[in-house]
Amino acid sequence: MDAVRKIVVVGGGPAGVAAALAAKQQDAAAEVILLSDERQEPYEKPPLSKAVLTGKAMPHDAPIAGPKGVSGSGVRLTLGTPVKAIDRSAHAVITETGERIGYDALVLATGSINRELPMFPAGRKGIYYLRTEAEARALKARLHQGGSLLVIGGGLIGLEVAASAAELGVKTAVVEIAPRILARVCNGEISALIHERHRARGVDIRVGTSVSALHEMPDGRLAVDLATGDTIAADLIVVGTGVAPDDRLAKAAGLATQDGIIVDDHARTSDAAIFATGQPTP
Repeated sequence: MDAVRKIVVVGGGPAGVAAALAAKQQDAAAEVILLSDERQEPYEKPPLSKAVLTGKAMPHDAPIAGPKGVSGSGVRLTLGTPVKAIDRSAHAVITETGERIGYDALVLATGSINRELPMFPAGRKGIYYLRTEAEARALKARLHQGGSLLVIGGGLIGLEVAASAAELGVKTAVVEIAPRILARVCNGEISALIHERHRARGVDIRVGTSVSALHEMPDGRLAVDLATGDTIAADLIVVGTGVAPDDRLAKAAGLATQDGIIVDDHARTSDAAIFATGQPTP
């Protein structure tokens, strides 16, 4: 009797879920385990900066695998299980609790992490980043208290947060270093239309300028000094300056990386037993 193959997928985002479901479809007899560091059924992230912040939806309203969830397809979903290391010689991953999970094939779908700006450290009071359900929940609670918001970054996430905040009646400003918002994702005409739509809703957008300093006001609010000489104060700041590939686990394991995990045409890494999937780097 042939041994059952054990396929481990690390990462509960769309790429990880797709890889786990595809593995089970291709080999129904295989034991497929999906390890997610979050504590709920894998969900679509786009609603986080829109419907979730305004209270119109929750992450569990948009499960990636549909109503039956990942487990409904025969995949073993293990939540709240961050992986801290890969023991390539033993063909095992090691979780933060020290548990060792063996594999015949390993898929890394670790996705991306927020680009954190040194001037705006995550965890400092009043400063928020948005990538996960927990971050969305914390930001939602703060926005519903009212006050004022400053968004650093005029990309998709930053502008969606700004629009959601404005809808909640929060006084909102956006600072973008580029000459126009959405410079990396659309042409000037569309950018201008979106800029005007935000302006009509009361969002103050400053383009072509950068932040030169961050300091705390006597009343507890945060304030940023701009290169233009202006100062903007706000009760909270959301930083939306893009993401970077989360290749930390791969690097630590000695896999080939270069602004992400390097793979061949079959998604195989420099280790024949390990594969990686996700958004390719342009």
